[in-house]
Amino acid sequence: MEYQQLGPRRLRVALTREELEELGLSYDALDYRDLRTRSLLLTLLETARGAVEFEAGGRILVEVAPAGEGGCEICFSGLGRRRPQRWKVRRHVAAPVVYAFDDVDALIEGSVKLFRRCSHRILRSALYRMGRGWRLVVHPLDEAGGVTLSLLDEFAPRCGEGELAEAWLGEHAEQVLDDKAVDLICAYFG
Repeated sequence: MEYQQLGPRRLRVALTREELEELGLSYDALDYRDLRTRSLLLTLLETARGAVEFEAGGRILVEVAPAGEGGCEICFSGLGRRRPQRWKVRRHVAAPVVYAFDDVDALIEGSVKLFRRCSHRILRSALYRMGRGWRLVVHPLDEAGGVTLSLLDEFAPRCGEGELAEAWLGEHAEQVLDDKAVDLICAYFG
């Protein structure tokens, strides 16, 4: 067996046909599902730690290639520790979304439909009066492309998102209902 360190986390081991036969293996018979192959790979790694100070540091990629006259070369590449997977959230769930209604009938119809189909998907809702129009603030529990916002998009345009938009309404508009606005509109008009 010939060990050659190719880098800090790469190692190549060359095995002759005779060495493989002593272990009861051949290049064609090497299979990771086979217990003898696994035992060979673990033995090579243990020996490599003493021979060339190879330390994989986590997961290892193993590549086997044929070598001259029935032998083989086995390359070990240390992949290091797997970094924890991070998920990117595009919009926080339950972040407020503001809808601008110019017509009170559209507000009532949209609120009733929203309550009947998606009441379980709404954390909070509030209603504001602004000039001649209405502003409905909804805190949906589903994502931006979810059913709740898609349903309301049919009745009115979005005119703001996030805590800042809701705070601006609190300062510049008259609050009519501070919580459960969709529920109350449906209770009275649905």
